[in-house]
Amino acid sequence: MKEKRAIFWDNTRVSDYRTCPRKYYFRHVRNWAPVEKSPALVFGLSWHSAMATLWELASSHKEMDNETLVAESYKSFYKTWLDEGFPENEVEAYSFYPRSPGRALQMLKTYVEEKRIFLSNIELLGNEESFVVPLEENNFYIGRFDKVYKRNEGVFIGEHKTTKSFSSTWIESFTPNSQIDGYLYAGYITYENFRGLIVDGALVQKNKIEFMDIPVLRQLSLVEEWLGNTRDWINRILFDIELLYSVTDSDKYLQAFPMNTSNCVQYGRMCPYKDICRFYSNPLAITDVPIGLKEEKWQPFDEAKFREEVIKYAN
Repeated sequence: MKEKRAIFWDNTRVSDYRTCPRKYYFRHVRNWAPVEKSPALVFGLSWHSAMATLWELASSHKEMDNETLVAESYKSFYKTWLDEGFPENEVEAYSFYPRSPGRALQMLKTYVEEKRIFLSNIELLGNEESFVVPLEENNFYIGRFDKVYKRNEGVFIGEHKTTKSFSSTWIESFTPNSQIDGYLYAGYITYENFRGLIVDGALVQKNKIEFMDIPVLRQLSLVEEWLGNTRDWINRILFDIELLYSVTDSDKYLQAFPMNTSNCVQYGRMCPYKDICRFYSNPLAITDVPIGLKEEKWQPFDEAKFREEVIKYAN
């Protein structure tokens, strides 16, 4: 059977467009990424690495003592921390406290003490498990489940999140939530006896260590609204991409991918492309990568590995 010409979409691409179409243009058409990395983001990535090791070892090596489990998990945290270009020197790293390796080690000790019994009694089905599911026609949704595990009552997706506050606003942010709803949609399609998603929250504070499980259990009928909305956003992206073929760098302004000036500042942080929008009405005329940005294609997944999976949806 002839393979479909698949187009793969993930939550980041769709969310960037929904936030601001012009941001999508800069990040995913021109492939301009910020040079500066957020300490919160790097700590979160490092924590994910630690969780990947911890869950794998705790579920498969039940005889391993807590001290060894913490040490091995911390190695994974620290490797990611260094790979992301953050300081090896503990004094320099402390400047990011509580988002620092030292604080992460303290958190890991408490996490293992509190969750060791739970981790010893689950069947880990997937660890950083990538997925691809159909949206419509040749459009497919891709992503990665942090964890997939089986308990007596069914199959669950586990999603690790770090935060500076377990506020009601943060807790409520997961329902509805485009990323979470996308995972739920993929979970219902991929697994039998799928029951829902559990957010594994980790508090990152100077004076307090705490963890919280937040269940997100939405019926498939409710998740289908996410599917309709996502299809609509993708159609808008494809329209703007097509419109790019009819515009030139001599036009007074770029008609495709219009700016959403309501989102130039989000969560107290300025959009990394704000100065470009401030000074260029038609960024097609920009030939060099602007200061503070670098050329880096957004490609967190090896899309070639999804090709075989796509064939089964072609029938």
